[in-house]
Amino acid sequence: MDEKFGQITGTFRDLLLDSAGQVLYDSGWRQNAIMSGCRVLLAALIKGDAEAGIKYWAVGEGQSAWDTAPPAVIDRTRLQSEVARQAIAAPQIQFWNTQWQTQGNDMPSSSPTFALDIRAEFKEAIWGKTLREFGLFGGNAAAGANTGYLINHKVHTPLQVPSGATLQRRLVLTF
Repeated sequence: MDEKFGQITGTFRDLLLDSAGQVLYDSGWRQNAIMSGCRVLLAALIKGDAEAGIKYWAVGEGQSAWDTAPPAVIDRTRLQSEVARQAIAAPQIQFWNTQWQTQGNDMPSSSPTFALDIRAEFKEAIWGKTLREFGLFGGNAAAGANTGYLINHKVHTPLQVPSGATLQRRLVLTF
C-alpha cells in the first residue's frame, strides 16, 4: 500500500483597513513557515497536555535590513522584535472546509477537518509601526513577548500602519 503524508502548511492573508473601513493593502494569499514548536504542541495535544493549543498571535517590526534582504527561513522560537500580541479566543479558530481555496468553498465546517482558520485584528498597538513579521504562539504562551511555543512565522513585505488603521490577519493551517 502506498501511503502519502502531507506537510503541515500555513497560508495567510493580510488586509489593512483605514478608519473608514477602506482597504489600504491586501497581501493576497501567501505561504508562511511552520516551526518545530507546532510539532511539540501536536505531541502535547495527543498526549492530553492541558497547555496545548493556540494562545496568541504576535506581530513585530523585525529588522529594517530585511526590507532589502529578507532573512532565510529558519526554525525560530520567537519574533526578532515583537511589538504587539493579541490573545486568540476559541471563537477565532474554526475548523475549515478542506477545499477552502476553491471558489465557493471558503466556509467553516461543523465537524472536525484537517484545516483550521484563525483570525485576528490589530489596532492601536501597531499604529505608527512598520511591521515585518508575525508569529502564532501556543502552549505556555502568555501576554508578554517571547513566551510560548512559536507555531509558525512569517517575514513579510514591510507594512507601515497609519493611525486609525486596522490590520485583519487570517491564517489557515492545514495538517
